[in-house]
Amino acid sequence: MRIFVFLHVLSMFVAVALSGGIDLLMLRIARTRDVPGIRTAFSARHRLGILIPVAFAVGLLFGLIAVFLEGFNPFARWLLLAYVLFVAGIAIGRFLIAEWIDRVRGAALAAPDSGSPELTALIDETRVRYGLVVFWLVIAALVFVMILKPLA
Repeated sequence: MRIFVFLHVLSMFVAVALSGGIDLLMLRIARTRDVPGIRTAFSARHRLGILIPVAFAVGLLFGLIAVFLEGFNPFARWLLLAYVLFVAGIAIGRFLIAEWIDRVRGAALAAPDSGSPELTALIDETRVRYGLVVFWLVIAALVFVMILKPLA
């Protein structure tokens, strides 16, 4: 039985839901321009943020255990591609999306209920929208690679 493969997939689904799903929700909430709502939601996301790297680390750990216990070649081309995609997804999530969320939260906490030019500029920033699209494309590519194992 491939219990560690199952645990890897399950924990990665949880990690992606926590990160990508909540981040899409944060973008939608920010676009309402409701400053008290932004403060509340982004502060809750800030508190949940500690779970995201933990969930990805657990998924990574289960994946590495599965590689060795299930007899996968850790240097198979499809796994090397998955490693690269995983690092790319983590980098996009941490250095683009999470950074934007932290800046929006800070601007919302400092702004009056009517908003501020800084908060408006952050909400209107298109870079995070493109980052979320790329993040979800990376996730789709990871699912493709992990299921179909191209280059095997």
